[in-house]
Amino acid sequence: MFLRFFIVELHLLDLVILMKDSIVKEASLNYEVLIQSRMLDLSHEDPADHFFTATAVLYKLTLVTADERLMVSDRYDVLLNK
Repeated sequence: MFLRFFIVELHLLDLVILMKDSIVKEASLNYEVLIQSRMLDLSHEDPADHFFTATAVLYKLTLVTADERLMVSDRYDVLLNK
């Protein structure tokens, strides 16, 4: 019960402070991601997949996916999520 109350009472500044000290980082969807998403050679044209993979490439992130179409790439690391 206390935890639920605590989470509800967090302010935006508190969240920013928690994120700053965390290993979790924000990966913004910006013009660089948009441009990179159009340059990727994926086997399909799903725009969300293009944004996900472009974000992984630009921010050097590991893409966690169960979509086998995204598993084969030398431009980003992939972790299978089944």
